[in-house]
Amino acid sequence: PRIDLLKSDTQGYELEVLKGASRMLAAPVPLVYTEVTFVRYYVEQPLFPDIYGFLYERGYRFVGLYESGFLTHHYQVGGNALFVHEQFGERRANRTRKLGPVVLSH
Repeated sequence: PRIDLLKSDTQGYELEVLKGASRMLAAPVPLVYTEVTFVRYYVEQPLFPDIYGFLYERGYRFVGLYESGFLTHHYQVGGNALFVHEQFGERRANRTRKLGPVVLSH
């Protein structure tokens, strides 16, 4: 009933996949992991700023670039980007768990 991670690796069609998942992203899905490129491989392929902008407008924040071993050039060509929805992305220094009553016996 709930999706925690949406992964897309569709050879340059990632933005169209994300657009098609707009209702799902609005739920929101906590994490999006998608291939991104900084240099076009395919005609009309969206670049990182296109994917970033689309997700940012929907409350997703960039976490980092992973599996970025696209070493076909002397510069970063692409990788897999992880985004987290801002609703889930806050780190809390003092997380507290509500526990039941503590019973001590000896």
